[in-house]
Amino acid sequence: MVSILLDNTPITKPAEHTKATVCIFSQDPISASLWSRGTMEKYGCGKYKYVSLPFTSCQLLGNGGCDDDRVNCNKKVAVINVSDKTNHRVYKNRFDVLVQSEDEYCKPSIQIHVDTYFRFFHHEGSSMKYIPLGVRVDFDETNSQKSSPSKPVTLRKYTYNFMGSLTSGSRKELLRVLKGDDTTLPNRRVVKIAPMWARNPSPVTGYFTPSAYGRVLRESIFTLCPSGQNPETYRIYEALESGSIPILAMDTYYRNHKCNNAYAPFIQSGAPFIYLQSWYELPRFLRSLNNTYMTVLQNDLAIWFKRWMTERVLDFESSLSPNP
Repeated sequence: MVSILLDNTPITKPAEHTKATVCIFSQDPISASLWSRGTMEKYGCGKYKYVSLPFTSCQLLGNGGCDDDRVNCNKKVAVINVSDKTNHRVYKNRFDVLVQSEDEYCKPSIQIHVDTYFRFFHHEGSSMKYIPLGVRVDFDETNSQKSSPSKPVTLRKYTYNFMGSLTSGSRKELLRVLKGDDTTLPNRRVVKIAPMWARNPSPVTGYFTPSAYGRVLRESIFTLCPSGQNPETYRIYEALESGSIPILAMDTYYRNHKCNNAYAPFIQSGAPFIYLQSWYELPRFLRSLNNTYMTVLQNDLAIWFKRWMTERVLDFESSLSPNP
């Protein structure tokens, strides 16, 4: 038995062989990133181990002979694309917990008032419980907080980074600001713009490799996190896991997005991010920095993130069992 400490409250984690197996079924590996990357086990109570499996119609038919029959699933979770037209009662009859994915624009929500129905992306008009994205399945966490203490801000090579495609007005505005930034030396920042969004980023599609992307995050004091298709992005969590401080803009694109107040889960929990009203405020913010401020911010962020992720994961795990 292994104990961890959260806010002075010990959580006892059972040995591996005593854990219940939770099978996560999804049609898209990216949608199951939260479980397949080990995030749930990292921040959870330790009672469960998670296994990601491909989702096919076989699981809905319930006639046996499915690939997952080879796995002893104590609990089953279905990650459902928002565009899936299957009656949700069918899923509810076959699975213990449902998670709605890929609803970046907060379509009109099915009102299901149960504690076993979650969704990615905060939606004020939904009765579903919120669950964070976590890092993407292909994120390289080598030498990140998962395995070693975060590198202090005073030892990091870069002041900030932005690596991505211009999939939103917020990102295009950010690029205009970065082109005119005279506060940061070129060798103290990393800006990599891909020609278009790619489901599988690689040098072929204009991106860094996952390992190079991860290295940049771990060497950056700040990570610029403009809205993508939704204001909440995997980039925010990848920065947090790397000890890099997210900078977000609550700009016109954020305020007009169909998912109202998408950053509410962060703001309401006191996340010590940098919130700008516009990317045009970035140069002035950068000129105001000092090492003491950045060090305190990085430390506060690490404490907040561990606590917040643990709360969110334990909330999910409480749906798997009355007494997780």
